[in-house]
Amino acid sequence: MLMDFGFNRRAYQVLELSRKKWECRKLKKIPCNPYQNYTTRKNSVVWPKELQIPLNLKAALCPKCKVPCGDYHMLTHNIFIPTDTVLLSKIIEINKDYRKGRIFLLKTACEYIKPFIDVLTLHLNCKH
Repeated sequence: MLMDFGFNRRAYQVLELSRKKWECRKLKKIPCNPYQNYTTRKNSVVWPKELQIPLNLKAALCPKCKVPCGDYHMLTHNIFIPTDTVLLSKIIEINKDYRKGRIFLLKTACEYIKPFIDVLTLHLNCKH
């Protein structure tokens, strides 16, 4: 989801690109622009940099239980954190309103993510 395309498609693109570059090398030519045929989607998903924070914090060890602070474990502390799939799906849903602009999308996504960052940070900094 974060790469904005499937692994099979990416593997095919890398294979084709490598093949073109190899053919140019065999002919002792320099590929003019091997990426020119690979275009990105017009309305690709805008991922805010803040998205990595809850994903990383979920891997941190719970100060009380000494296990990762994943979404399921946090429920034992009565703290709801969405699963990674739900989090990513929500960002994609926010991006459906792409006509409002990149800044709006990033701001809206950050507003959705911030409460989860705050609660995870508070839990991790808590001295049990």
